[in-house]
Amino acid sequence: MSNPPERAITWATGALGPDVRITGTIGLHRGSSPWVIDYCDGADSGRAVLRVADWGRIWGPAITRAAAGLTVAAEHDLPTARLIAVDRDGSGAGEPALLETFCGESAAPVRAAMPSAGAALAVLHRIRMEPADSLPLVTHHTPADDHPTARRWAAWYRHAAPAGTARVVDEFLRHRPWFTRAATLELLENTPTSPLLEAADERIRRTPMPTGAPVFLHGDLWLGNMLWDDGNCRGLIDWKSAGVGHPGVDLGSLRMRAAFAFGARAADEVTDAWEQAMRRSADSVAYWDVVAALHTPYDEQTELRDAFLDEALGRLERDHSRAAG
Repeated sequence: MSNPPERAITWATGALGPDVRITGTIGLHRGSSPWVIDYCDGADSGRAVLRVADWGRIWGPAITRAAAGLTVAAEHDLPTARLIAVDRDGSGAGEPALLETFCGESAAPVRAAMPSAGAALAVLHRIRMEPADSLPLVTHHTPADDHPTARRWAAWYRHAAPAGTARVVDEFLRHRPWFTRAATLELLENTPTSPLLEAADERIRRTPMPTGAPVFLHGDLWLGNMLWDDGNCRGLIDWKSAGVGHPGVDLGSLRMRAAFAFGARAADEVTDAWEQAMRRSADSVAYWDVVAALHTPYDEQTELRDAFLDEALGRLERDHSRAAG
């Protein structure tokens, strides 16, 4: 969709106020959802962000998670958007939808800003929480996507005898009944992998997940979901993957993105600033780095991802050897 659905615009207008008139919309994701909504209320004007579930890129449950994340953020006065209204079941907007305040436009991050990103992340991780229906346990970033599992299914499908491929498809659909058969075949036939990804996946599956007091997580930490101003991170946006869990979920994701953009030392600067703000050492850094790299699409910055993953996997093996010795 290129423009907001008419019913969603009607809902958003009502949520903004009885005398509000929408004056323009700008799609933030290749011209589609979410949209910046320009509006006027008498002599005053303003901007808001409208997110509508499309069941492709934004699933309905993500709207509930975003609303819950923004609620927690407001309770703790975190620098981010504020929730204006949410339609969890789509009864008003036609599909699940969320309206939030507009935080402003973000400049591209610079190398020197990486420590401020680590410090900003620590502000979230000081908030201890238990998982709940609206903010569930998160074990990897962008929890709506599970690339390692997709790769395993695809490998099973490709290695099955011709007569067995139909059974793989049926079994996949039994576990994921919301998929169509056509979408299942597309995934199973076209999901690539590599020896490095397979080795890392096997290592993580044999390693117990680190434990600790669960904290508030953003769940989709990359540089585009951070607001930058004068060389510093001034806030986080886009809470549709929010949840609760080990801080390494967020920290590993942010370390990986910093390394992609500025090199390995930038990732360590993120960690150093996080540790200074938290007043403790980050634990299981290698484990969460591997998890972050595994949970990226195969073709996303492949060479950078593989370099980050290979180095993290080596550290994880060394950590295991030291623990065993």
